[in-house]
Amino acid sequence: MVFYLIGVPLTDPIRLKTVCQIESDFALKPELSSQFIYDYFFSKYSMKEFYERFFIGAVCPLGLERRGRNMNYYDDKKLLTNLLEHFIPDNIEKQIDLGCSRKVALCLGEGTNYSILTKLNQQYQFFQRIIQVSHPRYIMQYKRKSIDDYVQQYIHACQSALKLV
Repeated sequence: MVFYLIGVPLTDPIRLKTVCQIESDFALKPELSSQFIYDYFFSKYSMKEFYERFFIGAVCPLGLERRGRNMNYYDDKKLLTNLLEHFIPDNIEKQIDLGCSRKVALCLGEGTNYSILTKLNQQYQFFQRIIQVSHPRYIMQYKRKSIDDYVQQYIHACQSALKLV
């Protein structure tokens, strides 16, 4: 298993270099989540306004690979158990300490990621409310015909979050 940390969620190596102007040693390959965010969402919702008002963090900020393929932090149960013990709760608290509001969090993913974040939130009281949206990779893999609907889902979630803050 390989761990890596780029620190810019939902930004693939291509956009890291071209949009964010950050050099890295990562192979310049596109990632579906980044394509959704940069090519579709930011075409309808100002990237500048988004980054001025929102912080993109991660339940688990580690990029994980097994046998050269990306994997989710929850795909390996033993790893997940170890991460949940200290790393993930400590990491979420550190992200909040950067100045994030505790009133609301947007969760990318309506399945396992949301379930884990919800359970952690019940235990640690990180946020008053969590708003879930579909994960961009899921949208790009399975729901491309409905991309405009999902962009609207994201815009609505952002507007709802801003009203709560």
